[in-house]
Amino acid sequence: ILCDLLVEAGGFSAELLLEAALQAPGPIVLDILAVGRHLPPPEFGRLLSFALEHPSEKVRTQAVVDLRGFGRGPADQLVVRRMLDSDLGVRVAAIHVAEARRTKEAIPVLERIIARDDFGARDPRELRVLVNAYANLARDRAVPALARLLSPSLFAGRKMLEAQVAAAQAFGLIGGEAAEEALKKGMRSLNK
Repeated sequence: ILCDLLVEAGGFSAELLLEAALQAPGPIVLDILAVGRHLPPPEFGRLLSFALEHPSEKVRTQAVVDLRGFGRGPADQLVVRRMLDSDLGVRVAAIHVAEARRTKEAIPVLERIIARDDFGARDPRELRVLVNAYANLARDRAVPALARLLSPSLFAGRKMLEAQVAAAQAFGLIGGEAAEEALKKGMRSLNK
């Protein structure tokens, strides 16, 4: 209610909101972001830059989601950086936003994450989101990396099973002959 009153009254600026956010706990910063959404994008962007570095993972997650409506360029870089956040929820939100924005700058980061030896140890939800975003953004370029996930040499027990399932499903998102052949070959390798 207070946020709605502030918006109706109008008398707020990015500087005022940022000053209030600097000293506020996470839940209050979320309210400040709600008010800030009514600012012009460049002014709201300054508030989001602060929120993206906030100690609260809920604030960082909301700030990433709020970047979805911004134009290309600096917002893409901010989204990509949050894909490496220490918090699972922030990472998943950033990956979803990067995919929705069609952020090509995310492709090399996704490739590095997928190539890591500990990739299969990630949370199953994050595995699916990572692999799907990679498949949707990189398309045919993703086929070799996803095929490696199906390789039996990478099979490390149940931990890799989720990554392999995600990779197999991602081939369906990519479509095309190369993806179909890689899936067939991977499935033959797994069944040996």
